Amino acid sequence: MADEVAAEGKDPYPFRAFGKWVESKRRALGLNQYDMAERLHIAVYSLRNIETGYRKPSRDLMRVLAEVMGEKVPDPWVLRARPRRLPAPTTNLIGRDREVEAICSLFASATRLVSLVGPDGVGKSRLAIEVALRLDEQHSHGAWHVDLATEPPDRYCDAVLARFGIAQRAKRDPVVRLVEHLVDQETLVLLDNVAPTAPTADFVERMLAQAPDLKLLVTSPEPLGVYGEARYPVEPLAVPDDDAGATTEQLVATPAFRLFVERFRLGQPRFSLTPEAARAIAALCRQSGGLPLAIEVMAAAAASEADATAQPRPLSAAGAAGRLRPRPADTLLRAVDYTFGLLGATQQRLFARLGVFVGSFDVAGAAAVGDPNLSVDEVARACEGLVEMNLIVGSERGRFEVLSSIQSHMRRRLEPTGELAELERRHALHFASVAEQSFDGVHGREQVSWMRRLSADHANLAVAFEWALRNDPAVALSIAGSLWPYFSRCEALSDGRRWLNAALAAAGHDASPIRARAFIGAGVLARMQGEPPQASAHLEAGARMANLLGAKGLAALAQLHLGILAENAGQYLSADALFKQSLMVTGPDTSFIAALATNCRGMVCLDSSDLRGAAAFFTSSRELFEGREDGWGIALTAKNLAWTLAALNQPERARALYAESLVRYGEIGDERGLANTMASLGRLLLEDGQSEQAGELFADALATFHTIGERRGCGEVLFALALLAVRDGEPIRAACLLGAAAAVRAAIDSPLWGTEKSTHDDLIDRLRLELGADAYQAAWSEGYAMSFEASIHYALVP
Repeated sequence: MADEVAAEGKDPYPFRAFGKWVESKRRALGLNQYDMAERLHIAVYSLRNIETGYRKPSRDLMRVLAEVMGEKVPDPWVLRARPRRLPAPTTNLIGRDREVEAICSLFASATRLVSLVGPDGVGKSRLAIEVALRLDEQHSHGAWHVDLATEPPDRYCDAVLARFGIAQRAKRDPVVRLVEHLVDQETLVLLDNVAPTAPTADFVERMLAQAPDLKLLVTSPEPLGVYGEARYPVEPLAVPDDDAGATTEQLVATPAFRLFVERFRLGQPRFSLTPEAARAIAALCRQSGGLPLAIEVMAAAAASEADATAQPRPLSAAGAAGRLRPRPADTLLRAVDYTFGLLGATQQRLFARLGVFVGSFDVAGAAAVGDPNLSVDEVARACEGLVEMNLIVGSERGRFEVLSSIQSHMRRRLEPTGELAELERRHALHFASVAEQSFDGVHGREQVSWMRRLSADHANLAVAFEWALRNDPAVALSIAGSLWPYFSRCEALSDGRRWLNAALAAAGHDASPIRARAFIGAGVLARMQGEPPQASAHLEAGARMANLLGAKGLAALAQLHLGILAENAGQYLSADALFKQSLMVTGPDTSFIAALATNCRGMVCLDSSDLRGAAAFFTSSRELFEGREDGWGIALTAKNLAWTLAALNQPERARALYAESLVRYGEIGDERGLANTMASLGRLLLEDGQSEQAGELFADALATFHTIGERRGCGEVLFALALLAVRDGEPIRAACLLGAAAAVRAAIDSPLWGTEKSTHDDLIDRLRLELGADAYQAAWSEGYAMSFEASIHYALVP
């Protein structure tokens, strides 16, 4: 069974291309998703999952699709596509055909480690991505890209674990955790922007030694020095010879020239190559030394100086080349200097200061750190200008990104000014402020947008935290103590605990609200990792400190989470008492906690089979969330109340509330909430004997959880699908799904809690009795041994 899944793992989601076809036809008809779903008589979320490629439509739906579109609908299995694990290049790769073939040949000859080495700006990353794209189909578990530019070498393994969605464990060697995931997978991993250090070499050697089917493609300034490493030097592109008699055709034949012209045309679409322009471009190409990044920077600058006919001005171009004083060892620096000289004073100052950021940043951050004297609009315009000059990169949602190859040159300009230390301090304080604001945001109605922002800012938050840990432990405690809700939701539990433990140790022992908050966070994350004693100790310490300080909101929060800890342990009376205590603590910052604690009392009633009590508490919680105009809380209580009313034999009201919950989650863009509600409704329909409808909802929920990278939710739905398999008379499949669910929980350190654990144990007993202990264990072990991707495929495409 596992072998069959692994074999099919070359295409674990075969419906993505079909989904794109449906989307293109819908757009051609001028329909939005709501209108299209209405015509197809399906829910909007079902159409969305079809268009994103994670659901195969039924025969009836295929028939309706054909009627709506007025044409034959292709077989979803024919239009096949792989999920993207590699960056999608936005430009052509020029002049590297020979290198691509040579590197692919190295891997074909049984080489398992190839290092592309060369200076900054020579194009190692772009070449490596092209190779990985070429080799993706040749590896049953695909090729993966991990950018390590912003990671210190001792954190490389953690970054790779995160890329594969594997949670760390505080007491486990992270390399062992990674190898456990990769050991039976035929995978190519591109480790991009690696520092050639001893820890790097040790990490790579251990991975290769313990995962025999793993291959590594590395980009680095120098070889790693690992046994069996194939070192492939990446050379600059060939540039035109300094031959005054060279024809335009001869110049165009050189890769550097072709790259310059292609990038120049991005800024000057009307450009046509004349002999005079060709000579000017050839001179600039020679000055670039053939470094692709230098060529791109210079081409953007030349485009900005072009005359009204869109031709590069020969005298200006020649003059620019003259200003680039030859430095044979640093052509990239010369290109940056050239372009820097074309910037205005404001852009020059901002460009240098942006070197303190890592990864991406937003305009607000650029203004706060780069130049507080400028308005946000002025900073936005300056950043857009830097994007046009290829000095920084514009990314999605109005964010920008510093190129790692150029960052050192940006910081170099700060050293003579003595500004670097002050900018690092300003950077840390800005992101400490972001973290502080996020604490209430991640808990409240704007949690979805806050989670997106924190995810985008993660690299900068990490740099700010490390700076603060060295220079201002109180700021480090503020960052870690504010970010634990984020860590709890993005499943980076071990990272969050590491930050909190380090900050608590460094910041002394004085009582403060932020210290109390940090203790509460340490308790919450320990509970989520299945360590009740540590969780209880931290939460009680946070509660004592909050009460001592008179911090009512924090005291209520600590009591709330102590109640959840007791509920998970099945101590329902104690849990309810703790929730009541949290409700007794009132203050201006407790309205969210009061609403959530009331909802938790409803959950205790559900666990105790007091359905009417649960309905009353969910109704009260809903009213409190409505008073806050909190769409997330309204959606949550609507879902919980729907489940309860269904159990009270009020199906019409239950369905209406489920529909409302889906709409509310959809309005705020909470994919996780949508998936949870679909899974909850599926469980209800399964209890009602509506297996087919339940299966569709489980499939939609699993696809959505997988799309957003929510592994905990995937594990819960795999378990629900095991219940469905039992109901459908497929005990072997059920046992296999239970094993797959257990593997997901183990990967993210997420144990079963409360009644779910009881249901799980009852199901195991039933399957062991039906199949026999040996047959059950064999099927469970097959499921547990599946890769995460294979288990999702097995669940979605039986």
